[in-house]
Amino acid sequence: MTNLRYLGSGVFGTDYAKTISGALIGLGLLSKIVPELHTTRTFEIPACATALLTESTLEIREVYTDEEVIYFDNEKDIVEKVKSAINNPSLLKSITDRGYIKVVNGGYDYKSIIKSLLSQIYGK
Repeated sequence: MTNLRYLGSGVFGTDYAKTISGALIGLGLLSKIVPELHTTRTFEIPACATALLTESTLEIREVYTDEEVIYFDNEKDIVEKVKSAINNPSLLKSITDRGYIKVVNGGYDYKSIIKSLLSQIYGK
């Protein structure tokens, strides 16, 4: 962890959404310290109409297909996937649009999740 440095004061709120929205590709890294299978960024990046470049986990693959996000397997793969996406703007746009539609229409927002949970609990 000696190479890990945090630069800046952070980006929060609407600035966070604007920053992600301004990118072509958003990198969705998962912690190895606390083994994560997805994060909020897994949904936030596509919701900002930005292509998600993420590790391939069973949990994320239950949500997204190869046509909705860009998966990578290792660090070298990240560079290759980014170069490929940048060099194929129509494919990148298609992935971005499909990811956005999946998140917006998929019920992955907190309100939809809570509504579903309450419906299961109360049977309504």
